[in-house]
Amino acid sequence: MLASTTLRAISQLFFFNSTSYPLRVIGFFRLFMALFTKLNKRQIQGILKQYSQLDKRSFTFSGVTMGSVNTHYKLTFNKKEIYYLKIVEQVNEAELKNEIRIFQNFAAEKSKLDFCFPTPLKTKNNKLYIRFRNRFAQVFTEVPGRSIYKALSTPQVKTIGMKLTQLHKIKANPTLKPHPFNLKGMKKVFKQISAITKKKKPDLHKFISNTLHELDVTQPNLKKHVLIHGDLFPENILWNGNRFSGMIDFECAGLGEPMFDISVCLHSFCHNEKSFDQKKVTSFIKGYSSIRKITKQEQKHFIYYMKLTSLRFMLTRLRNSEFLKVKTNAKHYKNYREYLIRFNEINRLQF
Repeated sequence: MLASTTLRAISQLFFFNSTSYPLRVIGFFRLFMALFTKLNKRQIQGILKQYSQLDKRSFTFSGVTMGSVNTHYKLTFNKKEIYYLKIVEQVNEAELKNEIRIFQNFAAEKSKLDFCFPTPLKTKNNKLYIRFRNRFAQVFTEVPGRSIYKALSTPQVKTIGMKLTQLHKIKANPTLKPHPFNLKGMKKVFKQISAITKKKKPDLHKFISNTLHELDVTQPNLKKHVLIHGDLFPENILWNGNRFSGMIDFECAGLGEPMFDISVCLHSFCHNEKSFDQKKVTSFIKGYSSIRKITKQEQKHFIYYMKLTSLRFMLTRLRNSEFLKVKTNAKHYKNYREYLIRFNEINRLQF
């Protein structure tokens, strides 16, 4: 493992300082990314012809400005009946079918969840997606509520811990695939960018290689696998006032260890862009543990999963912002520098 001073040197040499960009600018970058597939009303009508409950109905539409992977349009019928059209930009058909099995898993276990989740509509041919150009398209029911992008309160963080436990306690379909960002997935991502990283950023390449090796040789054998979300950030949680009303965006979901989801949440809800908020960390864990006790074996590997999830976000942001040859100005929003720095902070956390 590289020393802390080396980590700081790497980050200062290679990375953008996100603190110089206010939230409104970050919001602009997110908006720029959201609509990869531009559609007009006539093209949307062509898609809706496949859906009996929406065909030939009058509607208005607008592009959804949040999200960085797929394209979404909000469709409004009779001023209050809302659906979402999703153009699947990056996954193949097998991955899409796995995501559909996840939604079907939710539907089968919905009595155990007290929050809402997206439901894909069936087409006239009883399908849950259609082919569109060289992509796929789906239509979803609306999940009520709004995302909160400012810092969440400590009680709200505790609530998220409780709701995550509900997800982990449902009976998972054993045919679901593992989530894509486990250690095997991280090796795959690094392989995609290893050569160019070694050439352009040799110190960073060495750090990533050493970290992957450390995680490989210390990988825990936790046999408990549940359905995890895999990417639970503020934009993927909906609130009705202070009430947790829904969970969305299951593109990274799959079978995995509960500690992976817990660690993602500590990164996304318990960090103030300068350091981890220990009070919120403690509150989240209390909320989660009030419904499902975290085992001593899981606690033992807390640092491992915090490192794995740090690497997960650092690697995918490195790939997407630096090395993917796509036309985007969203590079600053997907800044990976912060997750490199967090490796220095993890060992100070109390779990």
